Amino acid sequence: MTMIALYVVLGLLLLIFILALIGSIFSKRYEITFDNHYVPHKNNDYPDCEQGNFISQKKVHNFTYDKNFHYRYGQTFKEKVVVGFCTFLFLTIIPLLIIFDGAGIYKSRRKFKSLRKQFKDGFITVCNHCYVFDCLMIKTLAYGRKMYFPIWKEGAEGPSGTLYRASGGMPMDHSFEGMKNCFNEMIQVLKEGHHLHVFPEQAGWFYYGGIREFKDGVFRIAYATNKPIIPLAINFRERKGIWRLFGSKKKPLVCLHVGDPIIPDITKDKKEEVNRLLVTSREAVMHLAGIKDEETNNAIKASYNYYKYDPSKSAY
Repeated sequence: MTMIALYVVLGLLLLIFILALIGSIFSKRYEITFDNHYVPHKNNDYPDCEQGNFISQKKVHNFTYDKNFHYRYGQTFKEKVVVGFCTFLFLTIIPLLIIFDGAGIYKSRRKFKSLRKQFKDGFITVCNHCYVFDCLMIKTLAYGRKMYFPIWKEGAEGPSGTLYRASGGMPMDHSFEGMKNCFNEMIQVLKEGHHLHVFPEQAGWFYYGGIREFKDGVFRIAYATNKPIIPLAINFRERKGIWRLFGSKKKPLVCLHVGDPIIPDITKDKKEEVNRLLVTSREAVMHLAGIKDEETNNAIKASYNYYKYDPSKSAY
């Protein structure tokens, strides 16, 4: 019976990977949609504050974010076991994303691999935060190399907090000391030659088609460490044809795009250069997402419904 169960599991995994391969082939021709930008609408209402949390989470962990806190998960034997399990889970979920969400990542992985070799001493990626599994998709690009990313403490202390941290998430408290400690850890990650990913929009708004305001924290880090920024963008396409078999018509398919690197100029004034990095990166993300200009972006934003944001009710 044990051998039969093993064969069944292996057979299912093989079937998943075969379907994912087929899905990847179908996804290639949809990866760029500049000429006909698709705006998803899933009857979601969003906060009227662009950095407002779209979802609330139940608190199940409690951490003290001081200098003794381990911002990078995986330092004990138990944590290393959890990281190994999450790596296995990651390898299983990615094919499922290709099958059920038509995840277009093939061309992006080839370009990203070349950039990763070019910037082997450390680099930063930035992206719009609009997909349930966006961080997982981006981690696919970094396969074979560590990737770290900051997460608000609400995510780290929520039910999925251990999964986030085992995947490279570094918790950030809202206090001055907590933010400072996390910033210092991000700088250290880059000095060690790792990949740091940041969502400058801060909050995840699932299936939101516009590009929101960027915060400047990651760009100050880029200037301080003199590390390049690689813009990424996620956009959506309508679920048609074979994809209708794997999900609701209202749920769009997803693509991930990789742009050209943006290099900091540390000989220039810090404030001006940080602003240039922010503006240039946001424009790059917007264009990669298939949005031609700010006027179009504002029109996309205006097509959604918004509610009054209450920070006190959004955390837990």
